[in-house]
Amino acid sequence: MSQRFALFIISLFVGIAGFSFGPVHAMDDFIPVANEAFNPIQPTSVMILAAHDYDPRFQWEEIEAADWYHMVIVKNGQVQFDHWYEASSVCQEGICTTSNDVWATGNGQFTWWMGYWNPSLGADYGSTYESSTFSLSIPLPNAPVSTGSPNGTINDTTPGLTWHNGSGALWYNIVVVPADYSSVAYDGWHNRTDVCSTELDLCGVNVPNPLPFGQYEVWGRSWNTSGTSTWVKLSEFTIGLGITS
Repeated sequence: MSQRFALFIISLFVGIAGFSFGPVHAMDDFIPVANEAFNPIQPTSVMILAAHDYDPRFQWEEIEAADWYHMVIVKNGQVQFDHWYEASSVCQEGICTTSNDVWATGNGQFTWWMGYWNPSLGADYGSTYESSTFSLSIPLPNAPVSTGSPNGTINDTTPGLTWHNGSGALWYNIVVVPADYSSVAYDGWHNRTDVCSTELDLCGVNVPNPLPFGQYEVWGRSWNTSGTSTWVKLSEFTIGLGITS
């Protein structure tokens, strides 16, 4: 482990007053074990060039001695991700996999640090950290493309909002505002894999809470690890006005 990272670990964990890690055990009855190698599965050192090739589920080979894993991602000396995982919750049949929550941002090279803890290591777990690198070179995403829906005067106060995929998008930010821009009626972030049909290249969500009668605009932008697209107006619609009972 490099001296620079050793100082980083000390400042991150020891320098915080009152810091202690969750699993605490009496140390007298334990014999230290030898450190095991960190073997990443994905991402690897290959540069990722397309947004659809970035997988927020990081994987590595299980370390038999680990009860907990500590995963840190650093870029240009700044920590982008820092999380502890219990081995029993992320490892199966020799492979450990995070949930869909590891989002590195920006292009360039990242250092992926992995350490582990067990009772025999105790406070000496800082010596277990090893690193791997991966790189991103992903273009900014294209903005979502309008379907023109919803449109006109409608009765539905929780309308479905639809758009076509913007190339390179991983997430969409969809916003509904009154036509006078006096407030924000809805503001939601949506994972492309959750709201888009691969076959039809069509995405959609429903406004979760009823909108008051009035005129509205729908705006959207795309996001991937490189940043966000420009905002685009997706549709205009009116709820209730002009409809008589």
